[in-house]
Amino acid sequence: MRLFKRKSTGTWYVEYERNKRLSLRTKNKQEAIKRFKEFQRLYFQKKFGDKSRKIELYNFMDEYLEWLSESRSYGTYKKFLTISKKFTEFCGNIYLDSVDERLIDKYIIYLKKQKLSTYTINGHIRHLKAAFNKAVHWKYMEKNPFAGIKLLKVQEKPPRFLKPEEIEKVLFAIDNDDLREIFLFLVYTGVRRTEAISLKWKNIDFQRDTITIEISKNKKVRVIPMHPFVKNMLVRKFENEKPYPEDTVFKMKPDYVTRGLKKYFIKAGFPEMRVHDLRHTFASLLIMEGISLKIVKELLGHSDYKTTEIYAHISEEALFKAVEKLPIKYRE
Repeated sequence: MRLFKRKSTGTWYVEYERNKRLSLRTKNKQEAIKRFKEFQRLYFQKKFGDKSRKIELYNFMDEYLEWLSESRSYGTYKKFLTISKKFTEFCGNIYLDSVDERLIDKYIIYLKKQKLSTYTINGHIRHLKAAFNKAVHWKYMEKNPFAGIKLLKVQEKPPRFLKPEEIEKVLFAIDNDDLREIFLFLVYTGVRRTEAISLKWKNIDFQRDTITIEISKNKKVRVIPMHPFVKNMLVRKFENEKPYPEDTVFKMKPDYVTRGLKKYFIKAGFPEMRVHDLRHTFASLLIMEGISLKIVKELLGHSDYKTTEIYAHISEEALFKAVEKLPIKYRE
């Protein structure tokens, strides 16, 4: 079962069996999705009677992806698209309520054999658990089969970050002006890659020296104070480009930023560094200057304090260094 639009008329249709289609009598996408869900519910109710939640895995994944595309970030949609393909390839087009803990355990073993990292496998578990929560919400299932599945244990590692002298090394290696600008912007703001690329000039307030992040991972708007260095860089960029308020500040695609900066990390001698580690760099440098975890949490836009606690060890080091700076005035 699928939802599609006829280009000739702009009207939305549902194809519920091979070569069987029905007009949803609307050109509005949101209304079409609403009518599609209702049609789907009635169709399966009629077809299976009291087993109305019987829906095939492929159909559910298509519906869930459609919902993700409208209600979550593009990054989340793209990530789940990859996960859903691997999951459906493994399971086949079974009924949704055939997915149980035994099958999930087999899937996890399958992912391990694919040599995927523990971090990646946990990502599969988290995203699929969220999808099946939605299946329960939509009355396709009575219980989420992922509810009892625990994340794999991960060896905790301190966050990677660049020290001031290492930032200089990377800057020396970068010979691309656009990538140099976004590198510095990420270091001095701590924003996520997607947040930086989505940023528009209307979000930059040169009078108040603030940057407003409207498109964020947790859907919350946050305001970041603009460092004088960043302000000078953006003022020069604004004067050179003469952009419109709706224009994006950095005209780059996510993959271009990732691949480009990775090349310069390697060139500078830091092959393990990732773009996301520049966010860690921002936080770590603040904490080493004595800034509290609470303030760092607000600047990074973390919804959970536990996420910010990964920098706690750096905070403790800063405290020890602060105490060591006390003058020695007395004899022992």
